[in-house]
Amino acid sequence: TFFKKNLQHTMHLMVSILSFLCLLVQTGALAPVPPSPPGYVFMGSRDNHLVLEVFYDNLCYDSAINWPTFSQAISEFSNKSLGVIIHIFPLPYHRNSFLAAWAGETILGISPSKFPIYMSYIFQNFDQFISQAVNLTETEVKERYAIYTEKYTGLDYDVIMGGYQNSYFNMRARYAWKYACSRGVSGTPTFIANGVVVPNASGFSYYSWTNFIQKFF
Repeated sequence: TFFKKNLQHTMHLMVSILSFLCLLVQTGALAPVPPSPPGYVFMGSRDNHLVLEVFYDNLCYDSAINWPTFSQAISEFSNKSLGVIIHIFPLPYHRNSFLAAWAGETILGISPSKFPIYMSYIFQNFDQFISQAVNLTETEVKERYAIYTEKYTGLDYDVIMGGYQNSYFNMRARYAWKYACSRGVSGTPTFIANGVVVPNASGFSYYSWTNFIQKFF
């Protein structure tokens, strides 16, 4: 009937419009291309035979307990073609985590070799920036990061506080977060080996990691 044909035409038109709108939303949500490759090259290079990308949150308990085991395991392959890249992915439900990532980007921009020291310190003392910082203002939290960064890395307090005024370091932290999202990362720790997510790697033991890595050499 005429009514039925019009209804079908209308439905097809609506589906086409919705598909077009979804395409626009998807396109608009694409992660921006960063000015340089994101992440800190902790070991090797981005061109090694095996490249492991690890996504941590500075204030994540699981990330904190994972790092000592993972770092010990990869140290066994320092003479192999192994690249390890650390990405910081501040989870939105970890209060003050983005501020930690922002300070980290400041360190990476000024003295990259001090970044692992900073990351290890935060992992060991993350409660200073969560439960013990509940009543602190944002400025006071930034000051706490700056104080402890100076104490444990030697980078001056004013350098970190200046980084909090620097839009470039702020954008670097945002690029890192968006990059992780573009790779499908939704929690920490997450591990990607040669572009593919390693299943259940967050629970790997030292021997699980060494056995996994050894397969590539």
